[in-house]
Amino acid sequence: MIEQIKNIGHEVRIIDGEKDLVELWTKDTKPMDNVIFINIDEGERKVTKELRSFYRDVYKDALIYQQGNGHVGAGIKIEKYKDKDAAKIKEKKLASSLEFMEIDKSYLDEVWVNIIEEVQKDANQSYFIIITKNNKKPRELFTQKYEQKIKETYLISDTKLNKSLKQSKCHLCGQRKKTYDTAIYKCFTNDKEIYKNTDKYNFSICEDCLLDVLNGRNYINDILKISWIGSEVMFLPHEFNVYIKEIYEEIDNDKHITSLLAQIKEAEEEVLDEISKTNCMTDIIFFSDPKSSSEWKITYAIRDVMPSRMSIISRNISKYKKIDAYFCLAKIMNYLCYSDGKFDSKNKDRMRLLDIIFHGSKYSRELFFNKVMSKYKTNTLKA
Repeated sequence: MIEQIKNIGHEVRIIDGEKDLVELWTKDTKPMDNVIFINIDEGERKVTKELRSFYRDVYKDALIYQQGNGHVGAGIKIEKYKDKDAAKIKEKKLASSLEFMEIDKSYLDEVWVNIIEEVQKDANQSYFIIITKNNKKPRELFTQKYEQKIKETYLISDTKLNKSLKQSKCHLCGQRKKTYDTAIYKCFTNDKEIYKNTDKYNFSICEDCLLDVLNGRNYINDILKISWIGSEVMFLPHEFNVYIKEIYEEIDNDKHITSLLAQIKEAEEEVLDEISKTNCMTDIIFFSDPKSSSEWKITYAIRDVMPSRMSIISRNISKYKKIDAYFCLAKIMNYLCYSDGKFDSKNKDRMRLLDIIFHGSKYSRELFFNKVMSKYKTNTLKA
């Protein structure tokens, strides 16, 4: 799967050009209720605060990257603040933010007082704190420093390498060069064919492949990912080029690029018909990516769906919509994999059924009628 994401990202870099590391590396995290700007005016030796509404690029403006106990940048997230959290936030994250902004630590106490005054007005709300210096945001001052910090954190040093190797081997392109100790997707389900050929070393990736994966991830988040049938889903075409890219992209009235997949809930048949025009196989990956966790987990994968199957399913949905205007794939799953007081269908049963539909596999005629009749009886008794 990582190879597919890399290949998509490689083509995106060629077609759309390069993006800076801030755009690529900064993760999309859940919105906060409020943003608190804390400004340190070094000339007047004055600390001021301003409460603002959350906006999309605030994480990028703060140059924040946080994973585990690591903290890079000048942003702090506070949710449902409790007094017992004060020391950890102040001494670690706030101190780290001031150090990143090259602000003297003598400001630490005063900055903390300003933050807490605002947070304690409504501790049940969530806050994102961004530290500015002389009214300049971190991104305006320290973009190069951020990029260097990221590289220092993830670049595999000679001391981490096997003594017999001067350079490590990139697990994607196979070349021996300076590599990064990350695969971007922190996923714990290796049985889903996410990583391959890792040998006895950690997954390592060279800078060129890293940029491909980052570009691929961002493009997938913007264009190839959608919430569908009760899950986060990504569509990964096995091939990617200008023609396929144009199929997955739509231009709205304001001439902004939007995703074809955004229409799938209202027009499954039209979306699947468009995907069939890519003339390549597609993987449909169901996954969980909670904003409160760093774990990215694949829950089910429907692999190698032929374009001809996409076309057949599209035609059948159109056919049955003439009978039932609200017909969709989820409706089939709800009928055959239903839940009631006595029976609770597992999500994997629903996914297996969807797998059967997308691959055109056989489904027991007897089982089909038993489930339909059972559902009918349940609905009749309720009525």
